[in-house]
Amino acid sequence: MQLWNGLIHVRPRPRPLLHGFANVTLYDIGIKPDGQTVVFSSTGASLWCSPAAEPAYFVSQSPLMMFAVSFIALALAVLGAHAQLIMHTPGAGLIECQDPQLSWEGNIGPVQILVFPGGVTAGPPPETLPPVPSGTTTTWLVEVPNGISITFALHDLTTGQTVFSAPALVAANPDGDTSCLGKNPQGDSDAD
Repeated sequence: MQLWNGLIHVRPRPRPLLHGFANVTLYDIGIKPDGQTVVFSSTGASLWCSPAAEPAYFVSQSPLMMFAVSFIALALAVLGAHAQLIMHTPGAGLIECQDPQLSWEGNIGPVQILVFPGGVTAGPPPETLPPVPSGTTTTWLVEVPNGISITFALHDLTTGQTVFSAPALVAANPDGDTSCLGKNPQGDSDAD
């Protein structure tokens, strides 16, 4: 081992070092916050090994690598701060027997919308909409009568996070159409 440009240079190892990587020339080894050793090969690729694999070589990473790691960590922190999962409340858009657009933001992957009575946020939902594989909108046929309050739950199927809308009141259909009430064509419910 020798000091080279402020880095610890580890002599090439002719033996397999990390699960099948034989004859890898190492030039920088550091430790991650969780205690794992990070090993950078001569090609610049990073390889991970357990903390016990090379206990004598826990040293800091190169300034360029520290900048790159810091930049990535900062970018992830900023994205994480702005990627808050939010289910928008439909407001006056819930009209019996119509298809209002439901919208949300901050999802990482596919989502599922659960329909609860207004203010309820626990227990089995009376209706579960089909998963939405991508995007931030879907529609829902309002098959409940006017005067009923609805709360929507947004469940991110990738992260497991669930958030709720504020309760929204269903308005009467201006055309008097009530033909869809109680039919539940989209979801899983006891009502058939």
